[in-house]
Amino acid sequence: MERHAVIIGGGLAGSFMAARLTAMGCRVTMIDDAAPGSASPVAAGLFNVITGRFGAKTWMADVLLAELKAFFALPAFAPLGSYVHPLPIYRPFHDTGEYNTWLGRSADEAYSRLVRVEELPLMPAEVENPLGGISVLPCGWVHTGPMLEEMWRIMAEGGRFTRLQKTLSYDSIDLATRQIEGLPFDDLIFAEGWRIRENPWFGHLPILPNKGEILTIESDSPDLPFILSQKCYLIPLGQGRYVAGATYANQFGDIQPSAAGREEICAQLDKVWKAPYRVTEHRAGIRPTTPDRRPIFARHPEYPFMYAVAGFGTKGLLSAPHFSQLMAESIWSGEWRIPPDASAERFRKKSKSS
Repeated sequence: MERHAVIIGGGLAGSFMAARLTAMGCRVTMIDDAAPGSASPVAAGLFNVITGRFGAKTWMADVLLAELKAFFALPAFAPLGSYVHPLPIYRPFHDTGEYNTWLGRSADEAYSRLVRVEELPLMPAEVENPLGGISVLPCGWVHTGPMLEEMWRIMAEGGRFTRLQKTLSYDSIDLATRQIEGLPFDDLIFAEGWRIRENPWFGHLPILPNKGEILTIESDSPDLPFILSQKCYLIPLGQGRYVAGATYANQFGDIQPSAAGREEICAQLDKVWKAPYRVTEHRAGIRPTTPDRRPIFARHPEYPFMYAVAGFGTKGLLSAPHFSQLMAESIWSGEWRIPPDASAERFRKKSKSS
């Protein structure tokens, strides 16, 4: 009999899980309420291997980047390639100390394939970068909303995937008979983003909601041939359109775009981009982050057919292809293949030792 998995949540985590499981021959039903505030549909879709204030190499950068490229090269998902836009990320130097640091790093094999030091300013008429900067090369962005819709379409045409857009009541889940509103399942995967905090089985996971706001802007200046990043990012969409962002708020009153968020983005953008612009759209979403900024994968100790996938935060696009494959293999084989530093067990160990 065909194995049937139900996935609760249709963001990046849930959708990549569906893609991996259907490829293995599993039938997947996704239940997704597409609730306002979900991060994936409004995300800028950046994938970046050098992150943080001091420009550190992203955790597992080489593995994650390779799996990201491999996924979009799969013949079954070839149409998704039109939503992927490889583009270097340019980080102007703040001072000569940062310049000297990156000259040294660029000779390190761990960084030499990833970055190029730009010793002369790039587009000085548009960009404030008198000291030059670094170009992070294997980066880019993905138009996440349309990409997810195309992914669902491809899986549905394959005959093993159904997406139900509805709100799920936890009371409708019968674990004794493995049914949801009369729908039988073999495996149940929660990929609810920050809303997993309300989950009766996985609400204990240390998920920290983080509100992010982004702007779509227009400018009559020449299009940037790179993604600009200095305390904010500016992603060129072409024909004078850009996405600018983002804010990172751990404390927030609601999920709506705010005047304060718009002002914060514009203030940071004005420090590094000299071109005049006009704001045409303002969006907000809630990221599911974790204390160590790494995703969480969990299997319920009492119900081993029930799983949680959470905490992708700002690195959802980079992390989802690799970890969805490991999680799908774990579900399919029954052998846990998630590394310790991405498993929920890492937090249990810390709590016991503290």
